[in-house]
Amino acid sequence: DERRKSHLGAIPLIGGLAIFISLIYGSILLGIDYFFQILLISLVPLIFIGILDDFKGVSIILRLVVQVISSWIVIIFTDIYIKDLGDLFGQGVINLNEFGIPFTIFCVVGICNAFNMLDGKDGLTGSVSLLVFMGLLILLSFNSMEYQLGMILIPTLLVFLAFNMNLFGINRKIFLGDHGALGLGHLIAWNLIYFSREVNVL
Repeated sequence: DERRKSHLGAIPLIGGLAIFISLIYGSILLGIDYFFQILLISLVPLIFIGILDDFKGVSIILRLVVQVISSWIVIIFTDIYIKDLGDLFGQGVINLNEFGIPFTIFCVVGICNAFNMLDGKDGLTGSVSLLVFMGLLILLSFNSMEYQLGMILIPTLLVFLAFNMNLFGINRKIFLGDHGALGLGHLIAWNLIYFSREVNVL
């Protein structure tokens, strides 16, 4: 588009949408916990604004506002956010209190945009996301905890990467798109926040 995207040929920007649809379908089949249900709902504004940005372009301010709204959805309906930083400096637990909510939103929005910026080389964002979810799945399995979302996302990302890396030919190549990169960043940020809590999360 002579601004941010540069590639040869018309490549469909549907990777993120395909992953989102697979997540919904897999969630219905396998079932997921309440937190992850809300997390999937919070993806809807991001997917919508990301698709709009992919095809028409939207202002940075609007994208940031939507990212904040998506994080607010998770916080309002689950009351999960970064409430303390632990014993970061060896002087006792650092409680964030009321500052925890804006701090959490700032972190999530930052990770979303980091993944969007990472999405420049074929397979890069998808493979990084795959490694994160595989790592979570392995760590949780060591603690005898099921990770339904990971069991859905890992094969989904593998299929996406197969198309993205031309394993089925250039004519079937697809890109993640801004909506996909933002969505994966959002998912990863909230998964890490969720599992970082010092409670029995499942």
